Amino acid sequence: MPSKQRRIVLDACCLLAVLLGEERDNRCQRVEAVLSRHGNELEVMVPAIAQLEVLGKAQKGKDGSTGHTAEQREVAFKAAKKWIEDQSFLTANLDIPVMDRALRLMVPYGLKGADASIVAVALLHEAEVLYSFDKEVLNIGDSIDGLKVMEPSESERLF
Repeated sequence: MPSKQRRIVLDACCLLAVLLGEERDNRCQRVEAVLSRHGNELEVMVPAIAQLEVLGKAQKGKDGSTGHTAEQREVAFKAAKKWIEDQSFLTANLDIPVMDRALRLMVPYGLKGADASIVAVALLHEAEVLYSFDKEVLNIGDSIDGLKVMEPSESERLF
């Protein structure tokens, strides 16, 4: 009998590390190591709000330049959108239960709304791990029962 896939959630910064080929601290390779397990032992979920953030930043390119032409932004946007769609991630919508949980996370953990929404998605969809490079999100660590918040690692085997 096949083992059940473990659900994990990826923050926008993880997807951007791959899309933009971020070399700092081997971020791109670390996220790719997680993604290589999608569909086998992992079920990767990406909140809709994180996908929007990725598409917004990806259109500006690796250096975050606002000097791109509308055509360059459109090409980058379409490429990022296609990449996300091709990955067949589960998408979690921003709905009332996510918003309610996010509101309860903001003050105790000092999170902005979008970050709290991503944590709320992980909790409501019973993810075991939330991967992020965002310092504010990483500060949660394992302080919430049933969820571990951490950076992706090429070698770490959680399960």
